[in-house]
Amino acid sequence: MIILENNNFAFVLNNHFIVRHCTARDGSDTPVDFRCGKGLRKWCRFFYLEKGKIEFVSHTGKIVNISDNDILFLPYDIEYYSSWKNQENGYYFSVEFILENENGNIINLCDDITYLFRDNGYFKKMFYDMAKTVSDGTLGFHLRCQEQFMQLLYHIAMGVKGRNTAHHEIQSAIELIEGDFGKEININELAKLCHISPATFRRRFLDYANMPPIKYRNMLRLNKARELLATGTYTVGQVAEIVGINDICYFSKIYKKQFGVNPSSKI
Repeated sequence: MIILENNNFAFVLNNHFIVRHCTARDGSDTPVDFRCGKGLRKWCRFFYLEKGKIEFVSHTGKIVNISDNDILFLPYDIEYYSSWKNQENGYYFSVEFILENENGNIINLCDDITYLFRDNGYFKKMFYDMAKTVSDGTLGFHLRCQEQFMQLLYHIAMGVKGRNTAHHEIQSAIELIEGDFGKEININELAKLCHISPATFRRRFLDYANMPPIKYRNMLRLNKARELLATGTYTVGQVAEIVGINDICYFSKIYKKQFGVNPSSKI
């Protein structure tokens, strides 16, 4: 068995892979030390610490400390030691998975225990929903769990990518806009999500997209609209509604401004 190592978040964003196993759970622990031996955890993990403080020490001697709302990655079948650092009960979510490339080799997203980032409220619901799906165990929960895991993996990989770019400060807002451009934009809420002022958010976003957030959102909508109209399956009114623009006159106006033709024109 070959294990791909180093930082493979870029790999899963750009290549085909197989999810051989995924599940999730939540738990509450009293302050206790734990040693994970070889063969005890034969899967990778995203670990979300909702409450508490934990120190992880890997077999390589690497030390990682996490606290409330931190997200950690633990590699496949790793030996480590963990210790809760406060005297109160802690609460966490654990998503366990195995990824393989097309040759059947296991993909380790990082080659050692790795702190990913602190959640600002965006990821908690994804961890919670996945753990609830597994605990409920209703018909088709395995498929639902895998669907939720793919969404979580995508957003974590994009978050890691954003953290390593010049625009990491507004990455959460970028993902929110690009992930659901049909929704209306509230600049104050997006700025709050990024823990910066609205004025700073506008400057950072202009630097990222060379246009204001609303214009960028409209560009995404119009590109999708053009794609849908090209299929010949939808009317102009239907497409406008799909991309989140209820005023068909306004939709036609900004569509023509963007592409130089009316949306009713043959593409």
